[in-house]
Amino acid sequence: MNYPSSLIMIGLFAGLASGCAEPEKLAELDYSGWVPQAAMDTVRADNRRLVNELAFAQFQLDNCQGPDAALKKANYHVDRGEHSQAKPHLEKAKGHGAVHAKKAAEVEKRMSTAATGKVNTTDNMENIVTVKDEADGITWYYDRRVPRGLDTTAFYLYIGHKATGGPWLRMRSQYAGDHWIYIHAIHLDAGALHVDRQLDPALMFSKAGDLTVTEWNDTPPSLTDLRVIREIAGSPDAEITFMGHKEKVTRRLTDQERDAFINVLRLYEAMGKVEELSNM
Repeated sequence: MNYPSSLIMIGLFAGLASGCAEPEKLAELDYSGWVPQAAMDTVRADNRRLVNELAFAQFQLDNCQGPDAALKKANYHVDRGEHSQAKPHLEKAKGHGAVHAKKAAEVEKRMSTAATGKVNTTDNMENIVTVKDEADGITWYYDRRVPRGLDTTAFYLYIGHKATGGPWLRMRSQYAGDHWIYIHAIHLDAGALHVDRQLDPALMFSKAGDLTVTEWNDTPPSLTDLRVIREIAGSPDAEITFMGHKEKVTRRLTDQERDAFINVLRLYEAMGKVEELSNM
């Protein structure tokens, strides 16, 4: 069949046009439902912290002592001079009947009793740093060479003092790591000395961070504790072991930590509290 030349030309142009047509563009990906990596990292960190907090809360519930635990924590804060922090625990204890209300009243009586006394801190202040608690009117005295952050495993003494009354001595043992060990005791080694110190579950405290969990005990040292600390201060191989329900963690005390014990005790003596030290 013979086609007109005009139709042939139209067909050729149509073929060329179709061969030169732009390829179809790919549809762009929709990222509107995606979560940025930084946000995901934050969520994961929050989740780890919450899991750690819930784990320790469950552990504490398993060892819960009800109103007795509230009274112990109230006494803990009164010993530290933190009366404002003791009050919620006292109110909780009062809600458990007349017996516990009476015990709470005895703690409140301690809070209202303050002996007057002049404290001399002009001497023995080398390496001492002071921290003021304006809410409760307390000045805390620490040796600056011992790290006190919650991301550090530590063992140290420190002193508290209010405008009225004498100073008081505190002893803190603290574990920091990437998982809970649920501490129930500490073991101290210094030369031939080996001492176990059981810890009251109601006076164990904790905090979960993004990467670190912390467990600590903070109480007044007994005369036995002070004698042990004297041995530790003179023993370069002194170690502390945190005895947990899951595992135990041991670390050697550094020279600076051992020097800090002596420095704080000397300041405590300069502040007029020599009775405990004379019995060491």
